[in-house]
Amino acid sequence: MVLVRRMDSEMVVKASFKLEVFRNGDKLAGMEVAEIIREAQKLPEKELQILARAVEEASAAAVDARFEEDILAGKFDAMAAEALKDHTEGKTIELDAFLADPGLS
Repeated sequence: MVLVRRMDSEMVVKASFKLEVFRNGDKLAGMEVAEIIREAQKLPEKELQILARAVEEASAAAVDARFEEDILAGKFDAMAAEALKDHTEGKTIELDAFLADPGLS
């Protein structure tokens, strides 16, 4: 199987190919991760940059989804309550003051 498939299309403006990635358990497009890495190393620089950007975006989306799940599951509730308590007790400073004071940041 192929991780990156070239497709000439008028719909694709910034690149002359479309990246197709299919998820199947721990494998992508039927390939082991090591095989995907080997294939990626064969790509021309421009295509490698596009692939890297796609992987980065997918990774960021996964982190965002996990963070949202953790928030909804209440994993940060105790930390938020402690921060609000500290603020109520005057143990916090405004962000602008923190950033402006070189001794604090």
